[in-house]
Amino acid sequence: MLDILASSPATAKFIAKKLAVKFVSDNPSEALVGRVADAFLQSKGDIKTTLHALFTDKEFFAPENYRAKIKTPFEVVVSAIRTVGADTNGGQIQAMLAKMGEPLYGYIAPTGYPDMAEDWVNTGALLERMNFAVALASNRIPGTRVNLSGYAGQSKQEVLDKAVASILGGEIAPAMKATLLKQLDQPLPEPKIDNTAQMAMENAAMERPDGQQGGAGGGKRGGGPQVRLLPPSGNPEVFKVIGLIIASPDFQRQ
Repeated sequence: MLDILASSPATAKFIAKKLAVKFVSDNPSEALVGRVADAFLQSKGDIKTTLHALFTDKEFFAPENYRAKIKTPFEVVVSAIRTVGADTNGGQIQAMLAKMGEPLYGYIAPTGYPDMAEDWVNTGALLERMNFAVALASNRIPGTRVNLSGYAGQSKQEVLDKAVASILGGEIAPAMKATLLKQLDQPLPEPKIDNTAQMAMENAAMERPDGQQGGAGGGKRGGGPQVRLLPPSGNPEVFKVIGLIIASPDFQRQ
């Protein structure tokens, strides 16, 4: 039975599209999917050969597909922690990740969390990403500390230039850089944590179709960790810049 399924063109196309959506764009072309599917079929399902076909395809390197994917909340959190070199015990970080809609091991369906921007990008989700970015940069997350002294400079422009070079590899649109520079003269948004909304989300995540509690999240109704923030600490001019960059569209892309 497995041999029959593995040799089916439908299986090859299904797997090829999944891989193309994961690594190239949310809407990969039929031509790309077809070429990857052919590699899968010709290699009798060898995943190494299939991935080689995807990663060496001309569309993989096409300008329109460069950083076309939007990070999931988990990818945002992990990449931000790695980028600023934060030390964390993970407790409250996991709580903030849950508020962004991706609690660890909390997806009931066996297919796993979705991997397309339409599932993650909306006004509320972007606000939660901003809250996380600001809280991380200003050392407001209990159990997580970050030292941003290396980004200090003589002016806001110098701090911004250092941060853009280090965090974004210097890749930022001129218009976005100008926007960030203007925002530096505005008060930094205060992270707003609504644990009531978080508990409602957790309740929904743990609700099974039969109306009983349980599922991947486990635990009691509303029993997930709540977010608690500390007073800000560090250089305000520096953590404002870092927070805004981590929350910017340029950082949100893979």
